[in-house]
Amino acid sequence: TAAGRALIDDADATAQRSTLGLGTASTLNTGSASENVSLMSDLGWFTHASGNVATTSGTSFDFTAIPDWANEIRLFLDNVSLSGTDQLLIQIGDGAIVSTGYASATVRINTGNSTSADSSTDGFIVFANFAGFGPTGWITLQKAFGTTWMSDHTIYRGTGTITTGGGSKALSGTLDRLRLLVDGSDTFDSGSALVQYRR
Repeated sequence: TAAGRALIDDADATAQRSTLGLGTASTLNTGSASENVSLMSDLGWFTHASGNVATTSGTSFDFTAIPDWANEIRLFLDNVSLSGTDQLLIQIGDGAIVSTGYASATVRINTGNSTSADSSTDGFIVFANFAGFGPTGWITLQKAFGTTWMSDHTIYRGTGTITTGGGSKALSGTLDRLRLLVDGSDTFDSGSALVQYRR
């Protein structure tokens, strides 16, 4: 047939994939660009199409197009530090980011038994509070009741210090995005962030 001859005439496998209309998902590294299929781990986790995002400048990072079937989301932080003493916030949204109505708290604990706490209604708060000390770990967001999401984190912050906390937020619709940002005027100056999700 004409279709068979077209396939046989192709010079290599790449050309054959093009003839068959298999698209970029069959040839490119999944999960590394917005037009590609997200990569699923052995445990059912899908990596967001934006991949590993450098948090070395700016004041916020958005992760959009989270699928409506996602029931659990992890935001991984790798040495994500700020220029000053602000805290980190994670906001979620259903068509647009929501910046009010959160119930959230975080506490810092170090090996000297010193503690310090903070809370926020503007987002899920994570204790940072010191320039050059980048939180490393992950924040879990879990769909709980309808469109209500719960947060939980225990993160290493450097120099024998951890930060732990949690919170909740009820959306009016289905979550499809989240934002990592600061709660003041600081800027990001090191590290990277990654989002994964599963059913």
